[in-house]
Amino acid sequence: MSDWVLAPDVLARARFAVSTSAETLAALGLLRRGSPPPWLAGWYARHAAAYQMTMATRPLWAAIVAEGFGPRWVADCLTAAPERVGDLVEELAGVRALSDEQVRADLRQTHGRDRLPEVLETTTGLGDAVADLMQWTWDTTLAEEWPRRRHVLEADVVSRTAALASGGWSAALEGMGRAYLGEGRVRISGHQLPPKHLGSGATLSFHPVSSPTSSVLWHLPAQRYAIVYQASGMGIVAEAVAPQALHRLLGSNRARILGLLAEPASTTQLAALIGLPVGSVGNHLTVLREAGLVGRRRSGRSVLYRRTQAGDALVASAAGGPP
Repeated sequence: MSDWVLAPDVLARARFAVSTSAETLAALGLLRRGSPPPWLAGWYARHAAAYQMTMATRPLWAAIVAEGFGPRWVADCLTAAPERVGDLVEELAGVRALSDEQVRADLRQTHGRDRLPEVLETTTGLGDAVADLMQWTWDTTLAEEWPRRRHVLEADVVSRTAALASGGWSAALEGMGRAYLGEGRVRISGHQLPPKHLGSGATLSFHPVSSPTSSVLWHLPAQRYAIVYQASGMGIVAEAVAPQALHRLLGSNRARILGLLAEPASTTQLAALIGLPVGSVGNHLTVLREAGLVGRRRSGRSVLYRRTQAGDALVASAAGGPP
């Protein structure tokens, strides 16, 4: 198994945060491999042709993608953990600073090659080329819908931060594909690798993304590490606004909550998504549950809510669909 062993102060400083570069890398990987999940099928259909045309006309970028995504991991030059999260330009500053030889070394390692395609061996400014590819992915496929995605990702951050406060790291990492084993030890993957020790000078962050992916990022000179995982409740990102008839029947906030619950979500996630206090959302959920429109189930330490068949039928009927 592959474990990270964290110094106590590393774990104490670790945090959950939304990263634009992590979301962009996940989007680029999905455009490359296809087979999008249901909640991103529409997004993929809108952007796949532009991506394929761009790769056909930009041989340097096509080579970076072909060599950078390997069968077991992604090249370090594509996954450099940012110093600060926020604006993509700022997050990509570390990528732009990479030397040509460092980028080539990272790309060679991904597939275990001694030599890369000629365009990568002879081109200079490779750090900028990698960052430009990421920036194109963001500008072309993500920027317009980022506010909606960000709400879902921020809801996951709020939910996991609350889980950390109430149940510790075991609860915070639940459903992430990682496991906290105690005494600062985190199970990263099932690969048979020696434990990696993160000393007191290291930093660790956790970044939710929209795509079904799981990866680790690092920037070794600065000892920055990050874990990327699929945010929970991603089906919410594709949900339409609740029909106006539901707003008149249930009231605005209950209609919005019911509209979102085609996919399971926690009270904390819903509160972050619609901008209401957790207590208010809980009260609305109680009313909806007593009316038989919403059910709940426990998932580990979390309680997830979802529309019942009656709730689905009410939403469909209000939208003019089949009962």
